Amino acid sequence: MNRICIADSSEEFRIELAELLRKDYLVDCCDNGETALEFLRKSHPDMIILDLMLPGLDGLGVLQTAAAEGIQPIVIVTSRFFSDYLVNALDRYHVDYALMKPCSAAVLAQRAHELLMQCQPDQIVYPTTESVVTTKMYDLGIPTNLAGFEQARLGIVMLAQNPGQSVTKVLYPAIAAMSSQKTSAGSVERNIRTAIYAAWSRHNEQVWGKYFPATSDGYIPKPTNTQFLTRLADAVSRQIQKRA
Repeated sequence: MNRICIADSSEEFRIELAELLRKDYLVDCCDNGETALEFLRKSHPDMIILDLMLPGLDGLGVLQTAAAEGIQPIVIVTSRFFSDYLVNALDRYHVDYALMKPCSAAVLAQRAHELLMQCQPDQIVYPTTESVVTTKMYDLGIPTNLAGFEQARLGIVMLAQNPGQSVTKVLYPAIAAMSSQKTSAGSVERNIRTAIYAAWSRHNEQVWGKYFPATSDGYIPKPTNTQFLTRLADAVSRQIQKRA
């Protein structure tokens, strides 16, 4: 019987996931990186399901130490965000699957079963286009409580999947039609503009500079809606194509 180690800081999530997996596997649980590393060293599990945001020694620290010691289980990681740095690190440490939190324990248990049955050690399944877009918006500081966050996210995903669409004539009406509450294309435009301004007014120049060019004196002008959506969509497309 395969052995799985679950390392997650949420007790509720650990219990739920462990109950699902114990039907078919031996399961060990812990809530911090140091204990996870001890499980890897002593129990040699076939798989570890690892929260990257563990207290003490974080998930990347666990993976780095395990790799240095030649410990190579199948690895599933979960995280509330995935930056370019994290994605590169996951590739470097031969992570097999990455899932954005919050996530369903049932879905995660199913992925664990599939990987134990058929995943090759060096295969990695990257986050979806939607999760890549969400991570970039988190990095840029777009407030998640504003309606424009979700509407901009939808627009970026749509542009990444089908570049060249008219933002004003196609995207805004499409996003308005997809909204759970009755709204208009004009409201979508205003909501996205408000969300962009809220982030730009207190932006991190290093992060924003990756997407928007600064003037000669280092000033990053506030992007228009079209500039914001198209440049983020282009960055997402290039990231996805790089993996293909």
